[in-house]
Amino acid sequence: MLVHMIEQRLKESGVAGENLELEITEGVLMKEEPCIDDALTALSKLGIKLAMDDFGTGYSSLSYLRRYPFSVLKIDRCFIEDIDVNQSTQELVNAAIVMAHALKLKVVAEGVETQAQFDLLQHFNCDYAQGYLLGKPIPHDQMTESLRQER
Repeated sequence: MLVHMIEQRLKESGVAGENLELEITEGVLMKEEPCIDDALTALSKLGIKLAMDDFGTGYSSLSYLRRYPFSVLKIDRCFIEDIDVNQSTQELVNAAIVMAHALKLKVVAEGVETQAQFDLLQHFNCDYAQGYLLGKPIPHDQMTESLRQER
C-alpha cells in the first residue's frame, strides 16, 4: 500500500525516484516482517534512496546494513553531541564513517551544533552534516517559498 502510494505520487509530480530519499529507523527493521523486506526492495527498485536513520542506537545495525539496500547512513546525534570532548566517541564515529564508506554508503551526521563538531566530522571525511549549526528547521510554507525564489 505505501509503496503504491509513493509510486503514484512520483508519477503525479513528475519527480524521479532517484530524487527521493526515505529514512528508515532501526525500530521499523527490528519488527522483521516480510512486508517490510518487500517494501524496501520495491522502493529501491523505484530508484528511491534508503537511509538508515539513528544509526548506532539499536541492537543490530550492522546486520541491517548488509540485509537492506541502503545508500545513506545517518549517525545519531547522541554520538555527535560529545564528539569534540570524548576520545571514545571520536573513534566510534570515525569507525562508522570508514565502515560506511567501505560499503559505498554516504554518511550524514545528525545534530551538529558547534564548529568543533563540524571540524572533526570534516576531518573524518563525513559526507554531510545536519543540525542547528547549519540551519534551524523551518515550516513547510517557508521552505516552499525559499525554493520557489531560488528558481
